[in-house]
Order: sequence, then C-alpha cells, then structure tokens
Amino acid sequence: KRLAEVMDWKSEPCSLGQDYGWKTCNSAIVIVSKGTDGILLVRMVHKYPTDGSDVDIYKDDVDLSRRFNNRFIVADDCPNGYLTNQRLKNDGFPIVLFNFRSDQNAGERNRGYYLLRTAINTGKLKLTNNAELIKQMKTTVEIKKKINVTIEAAPGERSDLVDSLCMACYPFLIKEDDSGELISLVNYNQDIIKTEVSDYRRDKEWAALKGN
Repeated sequence: KRLAEVMDWKSEPCSLGQDYGWKTCNSAIVIVSKGTDGILLVRMVHKYPTDGSDVDIYKDDVDLSRRFNNRFIVADDCPNGYLTNQRLKNDGFPIVLFNFRSDQNAGERNRGYYLLRTAINTGKLKLTNNAELIKQMKTTVEIKKKINVTIEAAPGERSDLVDSLCMACYPFLIKEDDSGELISLVNYNQDIIKTEVSDYRRDKEWAALKGN
C-alpha cells in the first residue's frame, strides 16, 4: 500500500529534490523523509505549471523548510535555476547542486538512478500513490549512445518528477552506499535495459512497479 502525501513532516530528517523546468517542461519538487529504520518515504510531490516563476519556487522552498525537517535541498544545477539556487545558498539553506544535463556528469547522475532503483526493489523506498510519478518511473529508460550511456525520459515523455525524486533520495542513499549497505546490491556493469544507439525500450522492472 502506497503512502498518502502530507503537508508537513518535522519528526524525521527530510530531503527536498528540485528540478527546474524550461519552456514546455515543468519545474517539480519531491520531498522524502528517512525513518529510524532507514526506510525512505515520499512525503510530498508537487509539479508547477509551465508559466511558474523562480520567485514562486523560492518562496515555496522557504515555506517547505518551515513545514518539513529539510536537511538537504538538492537542486538541479542548470542555467534557469541559477538565480534561485544562488539565493537559497546566500540565505543559508542547505542546498546541494546536482547536474542532470551535462554528459560529463552522466556517471554521477546514472549512479543516482541505479541507487534509486535498488532502493525501490529492496523496499528501502516507499512511494506515494501519485500516478504521474509512477508513469514517469515506468518510462525512464537507459539509452546507449556512441560515447556514453544516459538515463532519461523516453521520447515524448517527461522526467521532472522522477528527476526530483532521484535528487531528493540521493543524499540519504549515497551515505548508505559509502557505508557499504547498498554497494553490494548495485551492479554498475549490468544494463538497466539493453538498447541500441539512439534506440530504447521500456524497462520491465520499472513496469513491474505497477503492481506494488
């Protein structure tokens, strides 16, 4: 059974993941908490309209930091988020920048996604009943290119919510990874899916989440 989303959560450490939209893409926020048992729980999912402004996002970050015990704000390190990120940093918020778009950062981005999937498959992450987030998880694919491998939304699909979820979980999962708790469960040489150059198919494991 999936969780219901909440408007506040102060009793456990939380992490906020923030993806910035661009033109036809939406900005999004996902907040997760970490219980004393080490389980991550998705507490809130929010997607902005495409006409939202950076001022709105900053105000929401401030408000959400009052209502949630945010130990981290993991934000997309991209040009359209620069002003908001800089303002959060200058105002003393615990911001961590994560670059999803640069090929030179694909290794760290892919690591975040491998850790995310491992957490779901091993029961270390519990999801809310958010239909759009689940859909995006099912249509996130691994694409093999000539030089590298990227994990991104399939053509015609969106990844704003799942990117935000990946960023929100990352600080908690990377700490467990470094301690050896999760590292043995992640096979970095095993493809999420097998693809050809510039081609893709949906990951059956992601699709299996439908019955969870």
